[in-house]
Amino acid sequence: MIPMLVGAVGLSQHEAHGTSLTAMVLMTMAAALVYAHGGYFDGLLTAELAVGSTIGVVVGARWMMKVPGRRLRQGFGLFLIATSVSMFFR
Repeated sequence: MIPMLVGAVGLSQHEAHGTSLTAMVLMTMAAALVYAHGGYFDGLLTAELAVGSTIGVVVGARWMMKVPGRRLRQGFGLFLIATSVSMFFR
């Protein structure tokens, strides 16, 4: 989604990340409700993951806003390459 928001829509790297994350919150909530309704839900584990993840994303988001757009784009590109290589060898 981020490459499309930057390339096709014309958002800055930071705007694309923020927009993508906001959209994912809404999509994730909808999917979580479907899974919970189907009984595929562990409330205790969800709470534990939420606490740790919330701390991590707040720190990460604040750090990301200080990183220049070019470096953010390069880091994201490296992440995509590393993920692709990892998936290729599995």
